[in-house]
Amino acid sequence: MKDEDQTVIGWGHADELGGAVSFDSGWHAHEEHQLLYASAGSLWFEVDGSRWLLPPGRGAWIPGQTPHRVETRRASLRTIYFSPSSATHIAWPDEVCVFTVTSLARELVIG
Repeated sequence: MKDEDQTVIGWGHADELGGAVSFDSGWHAHEEHQLLYASAGSLWFEVDGSRWLLPPGRGAWIPGQTPHRVETRRASLRTIYFSPSSATHIAWPDEVCVFTVTSLARELVIG
């Protein structure tokens, strides 16, 4: 996705996690902002002493540079990363939040 100045705003990633063994991302942080979503299965999402279960229908917003961890036994992960340089054009949330993903947003994410 690009804005009118041809600056990259965001890009997506899909992965099948876990399978026969558990998946643990370990503690890490991205420079980019991240929208985290499980299109199948569930993810455990942890940040700053809080832990959430993310089944399909729930998403998480993770601002860039936020240490976090993701665990699962089996899930289809979809994530969209957003460039922090696009912050001059878009008002991204400053804090981690977990939210309900609408049917339209789900189709856009898993597309």
